[in-house]
Amino acid sequence: MNKTIVILIGSILIFSGLGASAYLFQQEPEIPQQIYSEVFRFSEPIITENEQGYLSVALDESDVTLQQPEEPILPFLTKKLTFPFGTTINKVQVTFSGMKQYHLYQKIMSASAPVTSLNRINTLDVHQKQKEAIYTSTHLYPEESFSYQLHAGFEAEHHVIILNLQCYPIRYSPKADLLTAAEKLTLEITYSLPTHPVIFPDHYDMVIIAPEKFSNNLQPLITHKNNHGIQTILKTTESIYSEFSGRDQPEKIKYFIKSAIENWNISYVLLVGGKKSLLTGNWGIEGPYAPNDELWYAPVRYNALLDATGETGCLTDLYFADIYKIVENETVFDDWDSDGNNVFAEWTWDARDKLDLYPDVYVGRLACNNNYEVKIMVEKIIAYESSGPEEKPWFHTIVGVGGDGFDDRPPVGDDIYEGEARTQIAFDSLSGFTPVRVWASQREAGGLVPSPRDIITTVNNGCGFLYLTDHGNPTLYDTHWVHEYNWSDTPGGLTVYQMWRLRNKEKLPVCVIGACHNSEFNVSLFNFIKSPLEVYPTPQCWSWLLTRKIGGGSIATIGYTGLEWVALYGWDNDTIPDCTQYYSGYLDGRFFHAYGIETIQNLGAAWGQAITAYLDRFPGMSNNWDCKTVQQWLLLGDPSLLIGGYPS
Repeated sequence: MNKTIVILIGSILIFSGLGASAYLFQQEPEIPQQIYSEVFRFSEPIITENEQGYLSVALDESDVTLQQPEEPILPFLTKKLTFPFGTTINKVQVTFSGMKQYHLYQKIMSASAPVTSLNRINTLDVHQKQKEAIYTSTHLYPEESFSYQLHAGFEAEHHVIILNLQCYPIRYSPKADLLTAAEKLTLEITYSLPTHPVIFPDHYDMVIIAPEKFSNNLQPLITHKNNHGIQTILKTTESIYSEFSGRDQPEKIKYFIKSAIENWNISYVLLVGGKKSLLTGNWGIEGPYAPNDELWYAPVRYNALLDATGETGCLTDLYFADIYKIVENETVFDDWDSDGNNVFAEWTWDARDKLDLYPDVYVGRLACNNNYEVKIMVEKIIAYESSGPEEKPWFHTIVGVGGDGFDDRPPVGDDIYEGEARTQIAFDSLSGFTPVRVWASQREAGGLVPSPRDIITTVNNGCGFLYLTDHGNPTLYDTHWVHEYNWSDTPGGLTVYQMWRLRNKEKLPVCVIGACHNSEFNVSLFNFIKSPLEVYPTPQCWSWLLTRKIGGGSIATIGYTGLEWVALYGWDNDTIPDCTQYYSGYLDGRFFHAYGIETIQNLGAAWGQAITAYLDRFPGMSNNWDCKTVQQWLLLGDPSLLIGGYPS
């Protein structure tokens, strides 16, 4: 694949190529500073009263709201600017003017915490003290009028510096019942471009990382990729462990990926390897504290993020994709352990690691437990890519499976059928695709519903994309009938014990599953009782079994390794369901947007762009739900895969 690196300096987006590793962070002679400036004007805030007697505030110029649990819901403005790798941001200045005050007769509505399968109707009160402190204060909320973050990222095959800005033209004094709004915002950013932007040596597009024992069976895939312009090389885990330093095997792998970026200019990393044993292992709540290195053919990283349910950690391959971070305007290696205590991606009541989170390379995993599965996946990928969409009449179909996942009936919420709303967003992004609705609401009309029979039938008919939403665990996917929320009364979904009935053969979809734990590939047959979930014994998780299935299944599956979080209850004034605008619903939707609207054709690039777009809107270090959402969203498949395949 040819990679042309150009320098483009425009009014908003600024790109350039990369310097070789020897020059990457070298201080060069001082060059003149440059200034980016922009002016924003705001209309008057729109203030309305809801049925509960609380006020909602909207702003025509904003499509996003502050949604910190139990804190006031206020619209704000986001701005993203992208600069060449190595750029120094010297100063960010935001000035508000034309300030007006509005005296309110009621309190502004506060946001609810997101929900998950373990608390289907949210009853969390962990933020109650913070709510009381805010609503009894005369200080303005938010405390600061703007905030920004600097990141290293990877967009359109360019390594870049990203500046994400959040501006708050509307601020609120709850105790005084006073709203302050600005008419105008002036933004000025002073920066210095790198003096010698150069290209990393352009040798390979993808590196496959696998143990030596898998190497022979991977050779046909390497040949296939090279023949289709994806210059690919294999690097064994054994050689990495002997050549690179690090505190453990995952960190050695990450240092190698950094070297591969700077010396080969790779875009894709394919990790090949799951657990060495199907019978025993560390499936359970130990998470980041479990013994690690000897269990895996290709190592894994757990985060140490404590969420409101008590889940203490989950698998995250984003660790291997997020290579760089910005510290005091310097681009450095991001080890995901900013406090140096050897606990990675930590977010607890007492500690929080500062993470970049933006992908710097696109990472996928084939969680193969043996050479037989390596052979299966190599054959599936080669067969899938050996013909294009025009030779696959079934490809231009998207199957969406969902129901009424959460009870949000009035007066609690807007009574949205969450799974159906989420799949509709995917349909809307894929123009030219025929949508097949497998929805719980079609129960009375006699249409397709999320039952095992209807799911299997539609998949066997063939589709290019398969999107399932609502609830899951490592052994099953399921949802709820409309307004029926007992776990004993569901459509039935699809379990790992029913996948043998999938006979879609070469008609392989890219599957996205928006549910809890389906991609938790550290499962084992005899360790399931350690999990707090209602699950049954299985040697492999739902997502991986679907992907590596012989004679059908999927070509790749993207899903969550931990508890998936969903927004409910109408947090903003628009008519778009909140379950599609925040957390997992928004992240899943950005994948389909990346492929269908942004025309990103490679699977890993669409995965990476979805995470990037999510973080552009919701800074990952603002709350632990956003941080966890992107960390646990894992691609089981070939990141270089050309979706639909290559024309013959």
